[in-house]
Amino acid sequence: MTQKKWFWYGITTLLVVAFVATIYAASQQAAPVPTSDGTALPQGSMLRIGENAIYVAEQPPGSNVNVSVATIGAPGYVVIHEVEQNDKPGAIIGASALLTSGEHTDIVIKTSQPLTNDQSYIAMLHADNGNGVFDDESTDIDVIENGAPVWMIFQTVTGTSGSSLINL
Repeated sequence: MTQKKWFWYGITTLLVVAFVATIYAASQQAAPVPTSDGTALPQGSMLRIGENAIYVAEQPPGSNVNVSVATIGAPGYVVIHEVEQNDKPGAIIGASALLTSGEHTDIVIKTSQPLTNDQSYIAMLHADNGNGVFDDESTDIDVIENGAPVWMIFQTVTGTSGSSLINL
């Protein structure tokens, strides 16, 4: 081969290797999920601190929330709240049936009002007061882990998926 052909053969090989390496590297890294304190978690992973955790992906607008996974150390509920100013839990618009201690997946919660597009909501763990029925947040109190309630902000988005905020 001539020197010019070797040059183009080398450039082509280099480009193909770089392209394949880029595709491989991208497939190995999930997009980050921003948390409320600005740190990032890999998308699709659930933050678990202690024996309580919750993960809710983006939701389509409608009257149901699908909680991907909730782990709770004692019997309790996943409760859906509206979001008030400063990303704090507001009015309760839905609650799961009583969950036993342990991990639960694909929990469907019917809401008292439809979730609207491009809005934030909070899924929060609440402890059962012993009667097996979610009464309200004053009697079935927030589950506390490391001094803070266990909750997660999620978004409603039509036809897309993305990230959610996790309260640590």
